[in-house]
This record gives sequence, C-alpha cells and structure tokens, in this order.
Amino acid sequence: ASVAPEHTAARCACGAGYAGDACQWECPGGAHNPCSGHGACDALTAVCRCTQDPIRGYWDGTACSQCLAGWCGDRCDQGCAPGLGGLPCSESGGTWFGGACWCVSGACGLRCNMSGV
Repeated sequence: ASVAPEHTAARCACGAGYAGDACQWECPGGAHNPCSGHGACDALTAVCRCTQDPIRGYWDGTACSQCLAGWCGDRCDQGCAPGLGGLPCSESGGTWFGGACWCVSGACGLRCNMSGV
C-alpha cells in the first residue's frame, strides 16, 4: 500500500518588516524600521527579539525602542545601575527603578547628585 504525502500549506515569503503565514502582520517599529533596527522580527509571530550584547547594545520593549533595565545611552550600551558598571543613583539617596534614578526629596539630576531647589 502506498501512502500519499500529507498536504502542507504553502507559506508566503514575507517582505522585510512583515510576518505571519500570509504576511498579514507588520513588525513592531513599522515595515520600514522593524524592531526599531535593534532586533529581529520573528517571521511567524511578528514578535521582536531585541539585541542584547555589548557591541550593539541592550535593547528592550515591544519594538526594541528602549534600553533594557540597567542600561542607558543613545545605543543602550552604557551600564547605569549599581553592579552593572555604571554610576550609582544613590549619591544623595536615589533608587534605580524602571530605567531611571528616582531621587529622594531635595535631590535631583540624572544620578540624584544635585541639590533640588
């Protein structure tokens, strides 16, 4: 007895910035700048896998458009939080949270190192 091969659905080869079985989804960041240029868009799910390495930076977010917690700078390649090689927030009692220093009353600045008015 012969076994007929199973029918497999044809899958489109999507253009850059599109994903899905029928290329029905646009990648986060837009078709002209998928994953904001800081990651790879999954061809089936249109979910970005953000770059996270010391050369290209540590990116995060749905469209890889923000720095991963603990990293900052234009290229998200500068450690910001204590323990990651950056300057601490706590020069005047600040706390690292959500990608920024949160200063106590009376302190301000990117690292809580200035006196508030």
